[in-house]
Amino acid sequence: MDTEKNVAPSGLTATEAAVRLGLDPKTLRQKLRDGVLLGHQIHGNRWNVQESDLAAYARSVGNGGRQSPVIPSPVFSPVTDNPTEVVGTRAWLLLAVSGGRAFGSNDGYDDKPTTHYRWDDTVGNHGHINVGDAVVLWDKKASIGASVIESIETQHGNKRVYSCPNCGKASFKERKTKQPRYRCFKCGKDFDQPVSKRKDVLEYTAQYQTSWVGLEGLLDGATLRASCIHPRAQLSIRNLNWQKFHDAVSAASGPELMTVLEASKRTIAGGHRTANVRVRVGQGSFRHDLLASRGNICAFTGPTPAQALEAAHLYSFATVGEHHEHGGLLMRRDLHRLFDLGLIAINPANQTISVSKTLAGYPHYGEMEGKPLHVELRGRQLSWLTEHWEEHRTGKS
Repeated sequence: MDTEKNVAPSGLTATEAAVRLGLDPKTLRQKLRDGVLLGHQIHGNRWNVQESDLAAYARSVGNGGRQSPVIPSPVFSPVTDNPTEVVGTRAWLLLAVSGGRAFGSNDGYDDKPTTHYRWDDTVGNHGHINVGDAVVLWDKKASIGASVIESIETQHGNKRVYSCPNCGKASFKERKTKQPRYRCFKCGKDFDQPVSKRKDVLEYTAQYQTSWVGLEGLLDGATLRASCIHPRAQLSIRNLNWQKFHDAVSAASGPELMTVLEASKRTIAGGHRTANVRVRVGQGSFRHDLLASRGNICAFTGPTPAQALEAAHLYSFATVGEHHEHGGLLMRRDLHRLFDLGLIAINPANQTISVSKTLAGYPHYGEMEGKPLHVELRGRQLSWLTEHWEEHRTGKS
């Protein structure tokens, strides 16, 4: 007898989904709890599984374990977890341990948390992440930062994977002091060396540098886990309840950081902008020179602690690839992101600040409209700001 009644007709119960996939209902519910299969937990063992997520899971375990690089899936509202037309509310918590993510089961991944994140199709939820999704990076202990995915690249690769010699599972961990060196969480056995083999994988790289907002240590690990749709999940890629995360950040630091992220989601997911990404060699000295010549002054708001100031290029560094003299201005971190997105600009006709209507609901940004800059423009700065204006403001709001 199916105990899962009164479920929204647009979805399936866990029992119905298990029958579709040929799985035991208990096994399927565990996959739902772990986040391997996406679904909405109504209460206890009662779940609602959408057809599209069921199809995505079926594709991920079929075709040799490969999932297609981009799988369309409905965007979920973080408040209700029901399908919605609101773009960009889907969010993920991504584990990025400093020094590269090396686990017992593999040799790790080359991450640079402020610019990109890498994973492969051996990782749970590997095929559910899409361009326009919000991502939050953490190191198990605290938050690192958050951004919005601009692009996802895929390529075929080959990696070395490790497993328990007793049960063949990858759920084991190296022990620092005890011997034998490893313990398997699945079978409970201890052993000195895991079994090693090479495996063909599909590798993913998500780029998100443009909208990056640093949240170093702002939220602790317990708060981030509690913000997940499945707080007890142990995956490296976990479904994040955006509303819970939003509330936690707002309570800790005010609304400015979240404004940047949400504006970025609307811009990137809406297809209004294509981001170019280039590693900014020399960015540290570029900022140092600006601080030396301009002082601790944000071009938009005036005197600001140096720790909160970033060096903003007035031209496309990704295209030019070099730092020009007078090629930048110091901006507060949140304003720098909004400037890069074109949501804040300089009107070249009178050199005053222009704030996009997208930010109309935020008084602390709206009150900057029409205000003069707090610095004098030098060299080619007006010319570059004019190009920025024409790209983001001509014929736009």
